[in-house]
Amino acid sequence: LGFHSQYGYIDNVTAIFIVCVYRNFNAIEILLDCRGDEIVAVDMIRPGDGRGSLPLHWAARNRLHFQMSLQDRVQNATRVIDFLLDIDPTTINVQDNEGNTPLYYAAQNHGQRSKQYTTILKLLCNRGADVSIRNNKSETPLHTFFFCGSNYKPFDTDAIAILLAYGAKVTDKNDNGNTPLHLASSNLNQVYAISLLLRQGANPAMRNSKLETPFYRATGGSFCRVKDITRMAAEKTEAQEDILAKLVELGGTTLMDLPNAEGK
Repeated sequence: LGFHSQYGYIDNVTAIFIVCVYRNFNAIEILLDCRGDEIVAVDMIRPGDGRGSLPLHWAARNRLHFQMSLQDRVQNATRVIDFLLDIDPTTINVQDNEGNTPLYYAAQNHGQRSKQYTTILKLLCNRGADVSIRNNKSETPLHTFFFCGSNYKPFDTDAIAILLAYGAKVTDKNDNGNTPLHLASSNLNQVYAISLLLRQGANPAMRNSKLETPFYRATGGSFCRVKDITRMAAEKTEAQEDILAKLVELGGTTLMDLPNAEGK
């Protein structure tokens, strides 16, 4: 069976994957109850799809834009994730073909949303998710948290604090040499998140593979996915100055004189 999603066409998708992406707990129970005596429950949630993702990856990544209250969506998600981990706790840190764990997808899809979604991150961490695991691009869940998603609001600092409390490092670099602070500094909505990273030891003078510092990234920052030109003109300068001031306060005025690899 194949399945087309935002990730493209995925093969080897069975019914258990579909009900997990919709967080339909009753349907999961029915599938497991009707599996037959010769099949153990672990065998239904262990084989990966064509991308190497398990049903737990699918349950962790979906945002569920349905006519359902936020509280119900989060409750369904935590119930399904808990159920899958009760069947096989060792799936918590399984990496798919891209090296992503379930926590990676939860950080990518839920960490940028409301505070109630933070419950999902906390659940995965409490169940043993390793925040230090890197994917094929050397990204940790903390890196993916700061990718510019569809949500242009400030990220929940409580969610960031959870990852940090479980051992996420603010100085980790991905393949491009970017730290979480580099990524956050490019998004002018993230003043509070940047302040938290700096308090936790993020280095505003650290350079990536292009020799760019977080300060340099902030000078070219923007409001993620905001098309309101009025807001851009009215708020961009203020937000940018606020972020730059916080970076200079810790890193010193020499940040202003550090060129990138092109000498700019």
